[in-house]
Amino acid sequence: LEPVRTPWHFVSKWFFASYFITTVFLIYLATRLKAAYFLALSSLHLFFTFSIANIIFPLGFGYDPFIHQATEKYILRHGFILPKKFYYIGQYVLVYFLTKIFQISHVIIDRNLVPALAAILLPNAIYFSFKKTFNKNYLSSLTYFLFLFLCIPFAVLTFTTPQNLGDLLVILIAFLGLAYFFKNSAIVSRELILISLISLTAFAIHPLAGLTAIIFVLILWTFKCKVWLWLKILFLGFLCFSFSFVSPGYKIRIVNNFNLANFYHNLFRWSPNLFLNTNFVHFIKTVAYFFYQPAMLFLIILTFSILGIFLLKRKGNSWQKTASKPHFLTFLILSVNSLIIFSFLKFNFLIHYEQGDFSWRIFYLGVYFLIPLALLGVWKIISEFKIQFQGLSPRFKRILFIVLCGLIVTVSLYFSYPRQDIYYYTHGFNTSIYDFNAVKYLDKITKEPYVVLANQQVGAAALATFGFRYFNGRYFFYSIPTGGDLYKIYWQIVYKNAGRKEIKKASELTGAKIVYVYFPNYWFNLKKLTPELAQEADKTLILENGKIWLFKFVF
Repeated sequence: LEPVRTPWHFVSKWFFASYFITTVFLIYLATRLKAAYFLALSSLHLFFTFSIANIIFPLGFGYDPFIHQATEKYILRHGFILPKKFYYIGQYVLVYFLTKIFQISHVIIDRNLVPALAAILLPNAIYFSFKKTFNKNYLSSLTYFLFLFLCIPFAVLTFTTPQNLGDLLVILIAFLGLAYFFKNSAIVSRELILISLISLTAFAIHPLAGLTAIIFVLILWTFKCKVWLWLKILFLGFLCFSFSFVSPGYKIRIVNNFNLANFYHNLFRWSPNLFLNTNFVHFIKTVAYFFYQPAMLFLIILTFSILGIFLLKRKGNSWQKTASKPHFLTFLILSVNSLIIFSFLKFNFLIHYEQGDFSWRIFYLGVYFLIPLALLGVWKIISEFKIQFQGLSPRFKRILFIVLCGLIVTVSLYFSYPRQDIYYYTHGFNTSIYDFNAVKYLDKITKEPYVVLANQQVGAAALATFGFRYFNGRYFFYSIPTGGDLYKIYWQIVYKNAGRKEIKKASELTGAKIVYVYFPNYWFNLKKLTPELAQEADKTLILENGKIWLFKFVF
């Protein structure tokens, strides 16, 4: 309920110790239980892992989920929402039907949708994929790989948005693609039909994830169908520009921003200033951050995926030896699309610091197709370890692997949620109970139309409380990043020390005579802003024992 930057603010080191012990015990059970029982236990463990933010932040986590929950609430009340757009409708329909079926709040359904689906579907998809890849002699060892997947940070699975739900389906498709190749050489099979249906579902949920899934399905078809080589190359070249063809559905303009250095920094947005410290805890964090910074993590996945490709080359028949090509080609095609989008297209509806979002999302979608190959590469390393260290007892090697895997999964858990330490500083706060109380109080005391200039988390509280309330069908009555001009005015107040003249623009844009400027007490330059705004404002309100500062301007 309190405004904090990270869920780790509420947990101690004993939480991570308990999580590590639980994970190690569950991995140990992998070879002791039947597959069905183990998959059920692992799903429960994964659901808790993906739901930590939902448990700690009962009022909501992040910003985007509030927008989609408000939309779902409107659809539940009115049956539709305008304008009717194809994208996102997949998630809205799913939440709508689940809410009607179970007769519980749509917020509960929405917040738990991605964590629950990921916890149920991922273990089964990974197990099914490797079950088709290896013969039955390896099944006891392959259950470990359900947790090797968690060694990669899984922030995308910890809260529900159409993008995250679409990403989950893409990950499932990436694993099912291996199972499809390893079954037989038939062009049409149950796996291909399932992958095709999932890709269409992903397209209805989010266009980026959906187009990624469709590209992978088309590549599978090109490898299974006997066509001329030059025609395959021409078709694959066309796919390298596929995202550019669908971009006109957004408000864009052509630019020339081609710069490989800028493209690299856009993909890997944070690189900590690593330093060694005599403090043992800081040293451990330095090592962890070295391996978990995005660029290094990508290199690790790429390296292991190459090992996985060599492993597939040495196994199975001719069909199975080509199983890695669709995955790697999908990664390459999406990387080219990402570079083109970043270098030559600008999205007018996005705020400046989100301009690169589309390009890095496309690139990360491509990386998902390297993960199944990377897990095969890890399996190759483990196999070599067993051969090279035959002097060690099998029990010791098994315990060593279990402990190491549990340790890495625990570290990955830390990196999968917002954090604040000597290397990384999460700027955003959660929406607190004080924000919800304040937006209700303002609506109660203000009888005529008004506008509130505030940060996006306050706007999220207004969305959750009042739904969509617009001026002239264009300006939401709280400033939010997707609200355009009002948020720009708010930025001018915060970073340029703009005063009454700039604030008056909000009144002129919306026609509202009353404008509130809202600051929580954690704001970084609050001490500098409050004297200046209090001098120009018609009234100053201090709520929740100084936790909320409000400046009222009447025009």
